[in-house]
Amino acid sequence: MHQASLTLLSQAHAAVARVFASAVSRMSMKPISSTHVNRLGAGLIALTVTIIALTLWWDHAWAIALGLIGVALYAMMLLRALAAKSRELELTLNHMTQGILMVAPDRKVPVINQRAIELLDLPKSLASQRATFDDILNFQHQCQEFGKDGVSVQPVVWDSIKQGGASTLLPVYERVRPNGTALEIRTVPLPDGGLVRTFTDITERRRAEGEVRAMALRDELTGLANRARLHEHLQDAFQRLHRAGEGFCVISLDLDRLRAINDTLGHAAGDTLLQQVAQRLLQCVDKKDLVARVGLDQFVIVNADVDHPLSVIPLVQMLLTTVGAPYSVNGQRLIVATSIGIATAPNDGDTPERLMKNADLALHASKKNGRAVFSFFEPEMQVAADAKARMATDMRDALAGEQFEVHYLPWVNCETGRIAGCEALVRWRHPSLGLIGPSEFIPIAEECGLIAAVGDWVLRRATVEARRWPENVRLAVNVSAAQFLGNDLSGSVQQALSNSGFPANRLELEVTESLLLFERGDQRAMLQQLSRQGVHMALDDFGTGYSSFRYLDLFPFNRIKIDRSFVANVTKRPHCAAIVTAAIELGRNLEMRTTAEGVESQDHFAFLKQRGCEDVQGYLFGRPCRGPELLERLTRSIVVNSAA
Repeated sequence: MHQASLTLLSQAHAAVARVFASAVSRMSMKPISSTHVNRLGAGLIALTVTIIALTLWWDHAWAIALGLIGVALYAMMLLRALAAKSRELELTLNHMTQGILMVAPDRKVPVINQRAIELLDLPKSLASQRATFDDILNFQHQCQEFGKDGVSVQPVVWDSIKQGGASTLLPVYERVRPNGTALEIRTVPLPDGGLVRTFTDITERRRAEGEVRAMALRDELTGLANRARLHEHLQDAFQRLHRAGEGFCVISLDLDRLRAINDTLGHAAGDTLLQQVAQRLLQCVDKKDLVARVGLDQFVIVNADVDHPLSVIPLVQMLLTTVGAPYSVNGQRLIVATSIGIATAPNDGDTPERLMKNADLALHASKKNGRAVFSFFEPEMQVAADAKARMATDMRDALAGEQFEVHYLPWVNCETGRIAGCEALVRWRHPSLGLIGPSEFIPIAEECGLIAAVGDWVLRRATVEARRWPENVRLAVNVSAAQFLGNDLSGSVQQALSNSGFPANRLELEVTESLLLFERGDQRAMLQQLSRQGVHMALDDFGTGYSSFRYLDLFPFNRIKIDRSFVANVTKRPHCAAIVTAAIELGRNLEMRTTAEGVESQDHFAFLKQRGCEDVQGYLFGRPCRGPELLERLTRSIVVNSAA
């Protein structure tokens, strides 16, 4: 009988354990209610009373009964605590900002929170009836969640959905729901073969990222696309071309005179002008076209739906007319023209870079042909560009190989008829092309950044050769923009004078008015410093700039050189004669010597001498010559024979 009681007691304990385990297991799947707790407690008490009745004959029955009653009471307290924790967990899950969905190995969904139901627009019935993952997928298919045949999602996502949707091979991906909500979906595998999937609403984040990206791809001043956006658009255009045969062309535009407007009216006026130009360009194109600003005064239009290169001509003509119409900026009436280059895909380029390059080559051809015109790209332009590139490479070798020469063009004193000075002019004796004039290689030197090196070389060589000239003959050397704006002109001059021993008071630096448009206080201080050291300054091409009289007041000039365009017509056009006469008088009143350029006839010489011009320069007195020839001429002290 004792053994039977022990067996019965062991069975009672096992029954209690099974009931408790069942309750805990139920809690893991579904929150435990108070009803379940009460029923479980009642069952435990009934079981305890039964055991007491069966063991009354045993001495320790009451002790065992009391123990079982304690177990029952403890179990009831523990289950109530677990039920409270279950409710807290349920509350936490349903108030999370992320949607959470758990898929068991048998594809049942034991956990899905309220946020997941909201983000996926699932019916509440799927959450309450312990649905399977397949039920959820079937509902989404019926609602066209992924579009027909998965067109609304990425191919790799659609492949996963077709395989059951529970793959963990895509740990993180994003998709946009039909209602526009952007979701970030993360999947974490569980050790038992199930998974936990979270859903995060990233719509606002995507919108903010889109705004940041749009700002990064937009020109800040005009609001047009920038170079990065242009490149993306061209890549898309080439994809459409290869996929659907949609032709397009690139139109490259460059504004004339913007730099002059910036320097005379200020950059604020120039910015306003650029904004107005941008609006006019947008008015000329269709919505499919892209307008971009890619430089200070350069714009690019990608014109879509071009079936033939000539079909773009009406748009180009509209652009020339529209951009060239007068502007009103701060009460000022401004006129700027544009030059245009056109390259059509794929004939003129099969990559964005090549097409843009060829459009720029066509643009340069338009600027060379007189501006305010348009040019289509032609293969010959590439040939010329390649030749220019080779010349730039050869020029670097020329500097190292001493292939440059200095030729000298004298100027003559009108009173004595003798040479008063000589202007240094650079020439390039190319090993295969022969002697090349500055008009052919100086622009290339400016483009490839060699002009400062060439200018410094001329300064050094000319001061060495001029050291052998008579003491009354001056040397004039032209100053390039790179030297004038590079802040090292003073050092270059001082080094050349020191190495050659040429006197500073016999050197003149010729500065064009176009260089003075970049007026800065440090440049004026540099010229003033050179002037204090004895170096003279000459204002070249006088009368062709924008504010000549102001420059005469700001900078320490000793000489005015009247531009050849006026001198050539002094005997033909009264206006030119009046301008030259006024310039001579101005120089006299400002105590500056005047030199007239481009004197090629005795009539010119007589007119200038009669008006009181001190010096004249031009082919009437000889063409440029090399140093030894000039030295022989200076030694013979030739006097100009004039009937004036």
